[in-house]
Parts: sequence; C-alpha cells; structure tokens
Amino acid sequence: GKTSVTVIKSWDDKENQDGKRPQSVTIQLLADGVKVEGKTLVLNADNKWEGTFSGLDEYKNGKKVAYTVEEAAVEGYTTTITGDATKGFLVTNSHTPETVTVEGSKTWDDKDNQDGKRPESITIRLLADGTEIKFVKVTGDDWSWKFEGLPKYKDKGISIEYTITEDAVEGYNCEITGFHISNHHIPAKTSVEVSKVWDDAEDQDGKRPQSVTIQLLEDGEHTGMILVLNADNEWKGFFHELDAYKNGKKVEYTVKEEAVKDYSTTITGDAEKGFTVINSHTPEPPTEPSSEAPTEPSSEAPTEPTTEPTTEPATEPAAEPTTEPEEDDTDPAIPPDEFGSINPEDPSNGTRVDDEAQGTTAETEVETEAETGAETEVETQLSVTNTMAETTATLPTRAPDTGDGFSMGLYLCLFTMSALTSGGLWMIRRKKEE
Repeated sequence: GKTSVTVIKSWDDKENQDGKRPQSVTIQLLADGVKVEGKTLVLNADNKWEGTFSGLDEYKNGKKVAYTVEEAAVEGYTTTITGDATKGFLVTNSHTPETVTVEGSKTWDDKDNQDGKRPESITIRLLADGTEIKFVKVTGDDWSWKFEGLPKYKDKGISIEYTITEDAVEGYNCEITGFHISNHHIPAKTSVEVSKVWDDAEDQDGKRPQSVTIQLLEDGEHTGMILVLNADNEWKGFFHELDAYKNGKKVEYTVKEEAVKDYSTTITGDAEKGFTVINSHTPEPPTEPSSEAPTEPSSEAPTEPTTEPTTEPATEPAAEPTTEPEEDDTDPAIPPDEFGSINPEDPSNGTRVDDEAQGTTAETEVETEAETGAETEVETQLSVTNTMAETTATLPTRAPDTGDGFSMGLYLCLFTMSALTSGGLWMIRRKKEE
C-alpha cells in the first residue's frame, strides 16, 4: 500500500522581529533514517509553509517503513521537529530576537554643588524611536542608570533607535551625549562696591593720604583681594566676579581697611548694598594766631606816635609861653599904677618891686618853664620816633608776593609809617636845635 507524510513549518521569532526569517526552507524525507533521494519539500509563504510527501511505500521487505523528516539548517534559527508520519510533522524554527542594553551616567558640572542647587534625584526617560517606553528615577548614590533586554529590531529587522531624556533640573542646563547626561550650572556671581568718605574738614590739616587699601573678607577670612582707592578713581571701587555661594551656603562678604595714620575708621553698609568706609580726623586747633601775634604790635603800636608827636608838640608847647604867662601875672584885684607897678599902699605887698625887674623876672620864669616843657616833649617824641625808626629799618627792600594779601597790606602799612616817622624825626630834631 501507499502512504503520505505531511509537514508544517512553524516560526518562533516574534513575527520575524529581527528580519532574520528566510524566504523558504527545505525539508528532507527520511525512510528508516535514510534520506530518500528526490524527496524534499520547499516550504515558503506562498504555500503557507506547509507540504506533503505523497505516494510513499508503506512497507518495505514486509516491514512498515518509518518515515521522518529533517530540515536544512536555517541561519540564526534553531530547529525543533515534533509529530510522526501518521499525524504529520511540525517543524519549528526558533529565533531569539536580539536585545540591547542602554546605560548611562550623570555628570554634574557645578563646582561640586557650590551653590547647593543639585537635586536629590533625577528622572531619566527611555524612548524607542521617539516614543517613551520606560523611565527610571536616579538618586545620588551613583547617578547612573541601565535599561536591559531592549529589542534591537522591530518590524522584520528594522533597527530601533533608542534615546533618553531627563526631566528638567532647575538651575541647570542639560547636555546629552549618547546615553550620558551632563548637567551644567554656572555658580552665581556677585560684586561688592566700596566707597570712601573723608570726615576731616576737607583735609584741613593736610593729613589725608594719597590712597587707602581695602581688603576683602569671605566669611571673616582674608581672600587676598584688595582695592586701592584714590582721587583718580574718585575713592570708589568694586570687587567683581565673587562667588555668591560656598558649599551650598551664601557667602558673607565684608571689608577691612588697612590702618590710616591719624584717622579712625567706621564701616557701614553690606555686601548687597555696598560698603561705605568713613575715615574721620578731628582737625587740630588753628595755628594762625600764634604766628601772626608778633606782627600785630610791630604794625599797630608805632602808629600812635606817628600822629601825636608830629602835631601836638609842634603847636601846643610854643603857644603856652607866649600867652598864658602874661594873663596869669596880672591880678585883676590889684590895679597897677600908671607905671604898671603894684600899688605900694596895699598892705598885702611887703616890698615894692621895680616894674622893669618884675617884668624881667616874670619873663625869665615863663621862658624857662616853656623851654623845660618843650624839651621834655621833644625828648619823648625822639624816643618814640627812634623806636619806630628801628622797627621800620627791618622792613624788606622788596615788596612781598602780591598773592599774599595779608603780607602785602602789612608791608604797605609799615612802609607808610616809615616815611612818616622819618619826616617827623627830622622836624623834631630841628625844633630841638632851635
């Protein structure tokens, strides 16, 4: 009798996900384990991957033939055959789709979290051809992630493109290279302004220095940064590009001034609004009176004699001898006789005096008194004028600088006094000689 053997092909490859399935396979028929020449089946999509060996001898040499099948090797697949000749054979081709692993790590570019802005965790999302398929939360333990067992292909061998994204991290910029992410944060910067104020009565004492040096302190520690303030920069300056934070905490900036001789220092303000450094100096008492005091007597004291000696002595001493003695010698109560003598009969007169002798004696007394008074006044005026002459002799021969108003005025005053004194001295000496 005759028999037939049916063969069905089965594919276990996720619908040819990797695109490795061949266009066809070849099935070989075996009889009692020996290949039967000319008995093969070609299975493909056109025959729906099924076929039948027909017209086969059921017996050989009185024994039932044992029919089996085998498949020619299919690259990338393993083959499993089940069933028998009576029920038919099932040839299963299996292929495990290739997978990939996506892994990456995080890099923080933030100066070791200087500003303290780094979060405790981040979220990484996995995308396949732009569609999110998975996500993972990553903490600060190691800042890395791994997606495993991801199919390499889809739709019969089309490669899948995997990418990752990160949920936004406040204060950071994200840069993705492959499956690695770098988060960049530029540490906050600040600046500190310093202004200088002088409280020294507009540098009255001339003690103000040409410049001062301001030191910057960070949390009380010297930074090594300084500002030199002077008139050229209008006594103002800035400390620029300063870190606003350190180890996640805001830095407290202060300033200190190097000691300024003869000045006390007061600092007000803060780093945000700016610092004002006030240098105070109490001006010393004015020194002008002590230097001008000696000059006042020399200029004012001589001025009094310059007028009195030159006018009063010249007129008053000369007038007294000529008028007053004549009026005083005649007593209106005792009328003189016709010769002008005193009445001899007047009991108040003890002795008769000759008119001529009396007149001569009176005239001599008057002249003596006048000469004595005049000589005394002349000597007094000579003493004063000699003193003034000695003072004016010390005058400089050249006028001082006209830029000094006080000195110029004093010079003109003394020069005038000198001229007056010289003239008065000459007149007095001539009067004495007469």
